[in-house]
Amino acid sequence: MLNGNYICKDVLEEHQKSSALDAVNSNSNTNNKEKKMVVKLFDVALDRTLTIVDFTLKTSQYVVATNFVIENYTNEKLVYVKMNVIHGEVPTDPRDIEPGEKLQFSSHKRSFATYGFCAIAIWQYKDRFIVVICQVPLTAVGGVNTLSIGITKPGVKYTNLTVPSDKSFEAHYKSIKTGLSSSDSHYKAFQDCGYSDSIQDISVEDRDITITGRMGTLKNCVVEIEIIPHREDDFAPQLIKHARDYANK
Repeated sequence: MLNGNYICKDVLEEHQKSSALDAVNSNSNTNNKEKKMVVKLFDVALDRTLTIVDFTLKTSQYVVATNFVIENYTNEKLVYVKMNVIHGEVPTDPRDIEPGEKLQFSSHKRSFATYGFCAIAIWQYKDRFIVVICQVPLTAVGGVNTLSIGITKPGVKYTNLTVPSDKSFEAHYKSIKTGLSSSDSHYKAFQDCGYSDSIQDISVEDRDITITGRMGTLKNCVVEIEIIPHREDDFAPQLIKHARDYANK
């Protein structure tokens, strides 16, 4: 449900993003130009108004590294539940994301490991969960960068969203995909995308929010996620105030 609160703007490859993320090496493709959704309220852009909580690292020293940027435009706290790391390391655990807050944190490949990074991150929104699944293989032989985002049905247990001890990640992921059309699926909505030579948005929604996301194509890349309310009154109070003040100038 994309209403008048959203527009598109140009976004360059990761090396042209804010240097605070420091997530891209010198081999980036400068011609890879894509569109990113930007949130507006009362025709006022909100992305620069978010409070930033930054746990990112200087990731250029790692062969595989991912910086996550999670933006909460809603008036609800996103309660951190779990980071189920299958491959790699997350030096600083994610945390709750307050209304109107942007959380940035890093991950990278383990030393001497033969795989890059793979993890499932979960936050609670009201009575349901927001799920972000990220895969960055070490080499092209292992596949392409893949991002998945999902929002569960109410009442699902978070333990049903992580990889069981007796199952591989691949088997768990396949069960998610094959079960989406079933009434037993834990997900209200789920979408994934592989990123090999271009960047595009994916999105899911339910009655309250839209979640959009994208990631870069390199082994040092950025994952961006936005959680956006459908109703104007459900934006974070400070974002509403900023938009109203600016619109009335």
